Formats: sequence, structure tokens, C-alpha cells
Amino acid sequence: MRFLRTRRYDFVGQGQIVINTVAVAAGLGMLGVMAGLIGSEGTPFSLTFKDPDATTLGLMVAIYEIGCFFGACFSFVWGESFSRRTCMVIGVLVMVVGASIQTVAQNMTHLIAGRIVTGLGNGLNFSTIPTWASEISGHDERGKIAAFNGWLIIWGVVIAYWVDYACANYTNDMQFRFPIALQILFGLMMMVMVVFLPESPRWLVSAGLDEEAREVLEWITPKPKDKDNSEIKHTRTINATYNNIVSAREMEKAAEGAFSFAELFHGGKMQNWRRMALCAGVMACQQLSGINLLTYYISYVLENSVGLDRKTSLLVGGINGIEYLVASLIPIWTIERFGRRKLLLFSATGQTISMVILSAAIWYVTKFEDQSGSYAMGIVAVACFFLFNTCYAQGFLAIPFFYPAEITNLRTRSRGVSLSVMSNWLFTFMVVMITPICTTNIGWKTYVIFSVLNASFIPIIYFFFPETSGLSLEALDCIFDYPGITRGVLSKDHRKNMLQLSSEQHIISTVGWGPKSVLEGKETIEELEDLDNHNTE
Repeated sequence: MRFLRTRRYDFVGQGQIVINTVAVAAGLGMLGVMAGLIGSEGTPFSLTFKDPDATTLGLMVAIYEIGCFFGACFSFVWGESFSRRTCMVIGVLVMVVGASIQTVAQNMTHLIAGRIVTGLGNGLNFSTIPTWASEISGHDERGKIAAFNGWLIIWGVVIAYWVDYACANYTNDMQFRFPIALQILFGLMMMVMVVFLPESPRWLVSAGLDEEAREVLEWITPKPKDKDNSEIKHTRTINATYNNIVSAREMEKAAEGAFSFAELFHGGKMQNWRRMALCAGVMACQQLSGINLLTYYISYVLENSVGLDRKTSLLVGGINGIEYLVASLIPIWTIERFGRRKLLLFSATGQTISMVILSAAIWYVTKFEDQSGSYAMGIVAVACFFLFNTCYAQGFLAIPFFYPAEITNLRTRSRGVSLSVMSNWLFTFMVVMITPICTTNIGWKTYVIFSVLNASFIPIIYFFFPETSGLSLEALDCIFDYPGITRGVLSKDHRKNMLQLSSEQHIISTVGWGPKSVLEGKETIEELEDLDNHNTE
């Protein structure tokens, strides 16, 4: 089932312009303006909702994640039956209904119900958007699109902080209702854009709509800048990509037979269990890093742990968001240059250092509150918020959302991404739920817990997370076709073979299974040209 057939619109453009527009639409869909609902006693929020205690506050914020979890569950079970664009349109419509309920809520029950419904829509969107963007972009663009989407996500954070700051002087409930309602705008903008953009050619092939997939590939494949024989080269590239996708579909069928959910949780040639574990694991690492301690609760923590007043806390939160935005620009240029693994390792190391220093600073501020040095340590604590965000933005901001779409194959991609989103929201719920309780009851020790967790990510990433940069989605079917417990993650030879497999001359006519069979093929340029001519006819 799908919302509508792909129709090519000339005003959208062709090739790279379409891919760039897809990147913007994907970013808008993941840009939620939802931070900053929380205020101290006496604010319009607390007065409207009867001064919720720490437990109620945690439940109100965290219940959104439960809605997102069930939205991802829907995608996991039924997402492959719908097209990518259909899922995104449904997700936006559900999100708009939920945000509207939140905007007009008069009590905590209404607010919680609205957050659950909003979560259902956003869970479906977050399960679909990375897959859609990854399946449309080329292997040398996926990382940049992921980083660009991460940057747009932080725009949502920045807008939320500064809208909250601008509304802080309001003495009525507009102070919190307007920021909630604002998220509707970005969802509707994405939905309108999606109507005019192409469907995923890989979903079309998996659904048996091969001819429409070719039409989409003709639309989204950039034309060569060299004008000599540009049409022939363009057609050859389309044929190569099309043949790769169809070949991957047939090889996966040959390896696993008819799809069943059981195949997601066993090894075999496809190593689907390992892929699913990485999908869930990378998102667990993202949320257990403690990022939501900053995203949801930065103003709350600055008030209650560092000792700043409400207005100053909002101002610092807004400045922190701007710095976060600037830092999140860097991966657009580094993600393909250094790869996913190095950026994730850099992030985990920097986050660990930030949390260790933050733990010590908060301990000093709370233990020696009346001493002159506590103010200086408060500044150190604020600096750690900035340092953590900077390090987090380099790897863990964007990569976990798109990495699952890279390491899964065609028939399991939507399920793998959905599973990763389910993991994301489950761990987000846990962290957001316990954060106000932990900061209230154990104070600075909360940050020690996150320090240990961040340190544990380093060996996990190093030994088990394969590098995906520079590899086509079809080549990544073979990423674990290597012996040993790490399945080639640390092997330079395996990485070299994977890059060769991903290059155009080796992947056009895949025969057999795995890098070895492809690299030993005897295809010639003449045979490839004959294949192009046959497909053109």
C-alpha cells in the first residue's frame, strides 16, 4: 500500500538537486521543537498543571518516548507493507493531532495523552526517514546527508531554547503553549515536500515495482559533468545501480528464502542477528550517553544543580544551543573523510572526559555551596555542558540514526531501523524518567553513572562496529562475510575488499555470494556495455 505513485515534477529538478531536497525534507521531519516545557514553581506551566513533583514531571516528559516506541513498533511490523513516503505522511498527520491536543491541554492527563499521540507519529517518522534518505542517496553522500540531518535536528533544539527564552516573560500559559504548537509547522512543511519527491527505488524493487524504480533512478541519478557521451554514461550508471539493487534482492532471497521475522534473530550468511544487535546497540549508546540530561533538562539542571536563576538558565541554554548548532556543522565535512567508527570513538572519549569533570564540578558546588570557589566550579560545570555537546555532535548526534540503514540489507532494512528506533525511545524513556529523580536524590553521582557508561562505549565500538563509509548499500550486504568474532571489523584487508566490491566496475554484475566471488569475476568492459544495451532496449 502506498500514498501515491511517484510522479516526476520538473520544478523539483534532477539528480543532485533532488537528493539535496530529500535531505532537507528528511531533516524537517526529524526537527522537533519540543524542549523547554519544564519550569520552576510559580511559572505558568507549573501553575496550569498544579506544580507537578519530580516523578510526575519525569513521567510527563518520558511518556512521549513510549508513544515513539509504539510508533516504531508499527513500522517494525507493518512498515515494509507501506511505502516510505506513505509512512511519513501518516506519521506527520498523527503528530499534528498529538501536538494539537498538547497545545490546548488543560490538565496533566490531557498533556500526557497528547504527548503519547505525538510520539506515535514521530516514532513512525524516525523509523522511516533515515531509511528513505539513505536509499535515495549515493554511497559517497549518505554520511553528509546524515550529518546535515543532525544539524537540522539541532536547529530544532536551538529554536526551542530561544522561543522558550523569548516567551519567558509571558505571565500566561502562552509561555509554554506556543513552543509546543510550533512543531506542527515543520511537520507540515515536510509532508508537503514529500508529496513532490520520489519514492525509495529500493523499496520499489523490494515490492516488485521494478519499472517505477528505474524511473526514479533516472530522476535522482546525477548526470555527468563531462558533456562527452553524458547520456550514455548517465544511462550506464542507472543500469548499474538498478542491476545492483535487483541482484541484492535475488541474492537475499536465495540466502534466506521467503521472509520471516525469525530470520532477524539468527546468524547464517546474512548475519542478521549481528545486524539487529548493532541497530539496537548504537541507539542504546546514544541515549545512555546522557545527552537528554542536556536536551530536556539543561535549564532544570542549571537551576537545581548549578544554582542559576530561571532567566539565566534559559539564556545559558540558548547560548549552549547555538554552540551545539555550530559544532554539529563540522561532521558534514568530516563524516566521509574520517568515517563512522573514528567519529563515534572520538565522541565517546570526549563525552567520558566531559562527564568526569562535570561530576567533580557538581560535587564541589553542592558540597561547598557557600564557599567562594563554588561559583568558579559552577562555571566549569557549564563549560562541561558545552564540551559534551561539541563532542557528541561529532559522532553520536547523527550517525546512530542512519547507521542502522547502512548495516542492514534490503529485506531487513525497515525492520532494523525500526528496531533501532524502538531501542532509542526505550532508553530515552528510561533516562528521561530517572533524570529528575536521580538529580534530586543522588545529585552529582548521577553524572558518575553517565561517565562509566560513556567509557564502556569505547571498546564496544572499537571491536564490533564496522566502517560503512564509502560503501554502497548493496556492497554492505557482505560486510560480515569474514571469519572471527569481530567479523572483519579490525581487518584492513577486508576493508580493502569491501571498497573494491563497492566500486562500479566490480558491483555491476554480481555473481555468487561475498567479496571473493565478485572480485574473481571475469566481466569485461564489453560485457558491461552489452548489459547496458540490453537493459536500455
